[in-house]
Amino acid sequence: MNLYLIRHGDAQADKPDEICSLTPEGLRSVGKTAAWITKSAERPEIILSSPLKRALETADFFAKGWGVRIEQVEWLHAGVEPSVVIEELKKRGEQNIALVGHLPNLGLLMGVLLWGLPPKEIVLPKASVSYLTFIEIKPGAARLRWLITPDLI
Repeated sequence: MNLYLIRHGDAQADKPDEICSLTPEGLRSVGKTAAWITKSAERPEIILSSPLKRALETADFFAKGWGVRIEQVEWLHAGVEPSVVIEELKKRGEQNIALVGHLPNLGLLMGVLLWGLPPKEIVLPKASVSYLTFIEIKPGAARLRWLITPDLI
């Protein structure tokens, strides 16, 4: 399986969590990252996104660039345990998946997939994309192939 972990861009701090949008800087940095990644990296079969507005806005940039659909999933909300995400991914039939979400859960998920348990959070930069590969989705089985931030593009 190949897995993209995409953290949303900078978001409004003055709105309730459920409705805060990307800021102009967040839109710019996500657009920059998505434009580069979708031209350079293998296209996933699907984008799974947190249902929160800032994640969906981020996912939309990647969906347009790759030409794939977005599916909202509740198990990508901030605070969901990595074990829940791993179990949900095991149920999927796709072999190339992009996840769009939040900290701390994306960083904890990445830590568990790379290093196993107990979870150690990786603080992923906003609008960054990580690419992991593994044969079996389980703690400690992934290999980090690359991590791109807007500053590197």
